Amino acid sequence: MIERSIIGFGARIGPRALIRDGVIGDGADIGARCELLRGARVWPGVSIPDGGIRYSSDV
Repeated sequence: MIERSIIGFGARIGPRALIRDGVIGDGADIGARCELLRGARVWPGVSIPDGGIRYSSDV
């Protein structure tokens, strides 16, 4: 789910990822089940693995 965010050209957002109030750079790769909240920024070309960033304990 993507809410109130900017997603760069060619960025890939994995299934069940949550991006809220964030900025994802061009060509970034956000893995499945990642949570990027409250103004998180990801630089261009950065890759975050599946489940690499989580703010909750839900499985």
